[in-house]
Amino acid sequence: MDQNIKKAESSWIRTEGVSDGIERALVYVQDNYQSTISVQEVARHSSLSYHHLCRKFKKETGRTVVELINWLRISKAKDLLHSSPDPIHEIAKKVGFTSTVQFHRTFKKLEGDTPMQYRKKIFGES
Repeated sequence: MDQNIKKAESSWIRTEGVSDGIERALVYVQDNYQSTISVQEVARHSSLSYHHLCRKFKKETGRTVVELINWLRISKAKDLLHSSPDPIHEIAKKVGFTSTVQFHRTFKKLEGDTPMQYRKKIFGES
């Protein structure tokens, strides 16, 4: 598993001792969160039915598949907002969002600020 999930392991998502199917789901999401993926795709790649994946993933990790996808995308977006001069709509695309509006909503929900507010705070702008 990649360091992004490992980094969050102790405080945000449980990854220790998960079943093989959930491990496959975690790896698939980690490898593909920057593209358009669905929970159905994750289920197929983890050899579980959609409903079984949803129940088992939540039970074993404490989070939903969609929460993990969004967390990974926003974590990467935060890195890019800090290190890249790219416009916000480009960053949204790079991290897997097909809609800038959805990116803004998800970012604000998880971080409490819009991407622009976050970027301004990083660089000490008012």
